[in-house]
Amino acid sequence: MLKHGTKTFLDYISRKSEYALCWFLLQSLAPMNMAQIPVMRHGLSHVETYDVTSDELERIESEGADVGFDFHIGLFCLTMATSFLIGLILSAPPPEKLKTFVVFVVIVVVGFLAGGIFAVKWFRSRRAFSETIRRIRERVVGPLGEKGNEVRPAELEQLPSEESGSPPEPEARK
Repeated sequence: MLKHGTKTFLDYISRKSEYALCWFLLQSLAPMNMAQIPVMRHGLSHVETYDVTSDELERIESEGADVGFDFHIGLFCLTMATSFLIGLILSAPPPEKLKTFVVFVVIVVVGFLAGGIFAVKWFRSRRAFSETIRRIRERVVGPLGEKGNEVRPAELEQLPSEESGSPPEPEARK
């Protein structure tokens, strides 16, 4: 089985162990039917929908992107400035490397300034984003139908449903 000089005993053992592992996995997975997976579906009792204008949708997109960007940049700048400040506080300023000390001080000052600006910008835009969502949710849907025969949204559930298909034919006039 083993030829002298071509393969070692360890190669033979590792190949046998790989074969045994593959055989074990195939035997343990073989009873499973991978073609059909049982799915349990749970229905929703009701779904609320809101009418949104294209302007509001664009505002939500831009404000949502700005809120996340401002938060991450502000958090990064404040974290970096705090780390460099801790380094400055815990170590004595090097007398021969004044440029390194100046760079650390500049990073701390710029980091706190930029972090503060982005944090304030994030806080304000977060409020504006929440305000847009609140305005959409508080929008009241008016009555539907023709003038004089209005139907309120609560009464829509009680109306009989019609099958969709061809449009109704116009009534003949006398």
